Amino acid sequence: MEQITWDLLFSYWVFVWFILFFFSKGFPKKVTAFIQTYLCPLFAFYLAILFNFFELAYVLVKNPQIEIILKYLFMVSTIKALPIYWMISNGYTVHLFNDVLVLFLIFIVYNLHLHLQGTNIFRVYQTTEQAITTGQNKTPLFLLLDYIVSFVQ
Repeated sequence: MEQITWDLLFSYWVFVWFILFFFSKGFPKKVTAFIQTYLCPLFAFYLAILFNFFELAYVLVKNPQIEIILKYLFMVSTIKALPIYWMISNGYTVHLFNDVLVLFLIFIVYNLHLHLQGTNIFRVYQTTEQAITTGQNKTPLFLLLDYIVSFVQ
């Protein structure tokens, strides 16, 4: 697996879910009401932040280079912390049974997608963690950051 595309990382699936949720107010009224009531990704983001906390600890142990840590923190802030902040500040809350069910269904679709791509979640995240800890920029946001830095220089 040379480059890790956005569709292989579940975090980006959750972020796309948030984007759809965020822009759902432009949909027809009944669709918006359904999405805003039953498809809030807040719980998924809480789990993602928890996962990222442990992953950050792993990265710190394996390769505590400041550049890698800053990129990682930027990624977490951009695609996880900012959506959480927006949802909380707009009064969205977790509805545990519903949110777990929706997350589970999306996770099943995600794993089916990985299977169709000839990979699995373990291989994807092993490659991702190796790329992050060794400073290789194979993930979408890390590649974007490198592009921006090279453009500015």
